[in-house]
Amino acid sequence: MKTSIIDVGTISIKHFIFNGKRQIYFFRDSTIKLGATISGNNLDEDRMNAALTFIKAELDKDAAQKVDKAIICGTDAIRKAANSHVFIDLLKKQTGLDLKVITHDDESLLFGKGLSRVAPDEFAAFAAGGGSFEAIIFKDGKWHSFKFPFGINRLYEFLKDDYEKGVFNNRDSWNRLKRFLTGEIDKAFSGHEYLSVDIAFLSSVLTFITAQKDIIKKGFEKSTIEEHPIFLYVDDYESALQKLIDAGVQKLRENYSSDPNFADHSAIAQTFYLLLARKLGVKKVYPSEFQYVHGLLES
Repeated sequence: MKTSIIDVGTISIKHFIFNGKRQIYFFRDSTIKLGATISGNNLDEDRMNAALTFIKAELDKDAAQKVDKAIICGTDAIRKAANSHVFIDLLKKQTGLDLKVITHDDESLLFGKGLSRVAPDEFAAFAAGGGSFEAIIFKDGKWHSFKFPFGINRLYEFLKDDYEKGVFNNRDSWNRLKRFLTGEIDKAFSGHEYLSVDIAFLSSVLTFITAQKDIIKKGFEKSTIEEHPIFLYVDDYESALQKLIDAGVQKLRENYSSDPNFADHSAIAQTFYLLLARKLGVKKVYPSEFQYVHGLLES
């Protein structure tokens, strides 16, 4: 059975096609940025129309692939916008499909559920979005979910002035960002200091990191975990991340032509990943392409 899932996020729209549980198609558009400009708590009309055009084009690909079932989901931008019902109604009118709004709780747990099919007995997984972040830890047979009410859009404000000047490694700006994140992570994990795991999965960065190998100048360790072919020891990951920051967005874009806009915020998201890994005493990080939509296949 072929299943299509279109994920309408804050700064990107992603389209997956699965044959059973095997992913056979993926495309990400990071130019529309549906939730990047919310005026008066409303989604921008032009961005809504652009998102609808994109979705309809991807549904045409579903037809060509003879997809059996199509699911359209929305996360933070759809959850928060006062006029999201307008977008949902237009989508229904133009495609005949409903949009499933994924709660913050569900987003986190679905992410962990999707990974549990291939992960070892204990693990952490981190996901960064435009409007929210999630961390999920599976330990001692229990799920521990941590949700952060901010995302890449909020964190970008720490670096915006530098980025607009073409300065990507201003240590003062990055240190302010890290202090903010460290404080938020410490608050979230207050009372949960006992949580520690050896490995963590980093959502959505596998193909991006491997594309930057000439910048990172670090050989990846070969993994035995299915669908996660490489890993980095956490110290090597920290070194690699600093090299990505120092290289600057333009260089990262050049190395990732399939989705150059992804590079704009990747180092910001991965700074969050690194600080979470340090908090949990993680020893190995596994760049992953798993996202919450993979958990829908397990539901």
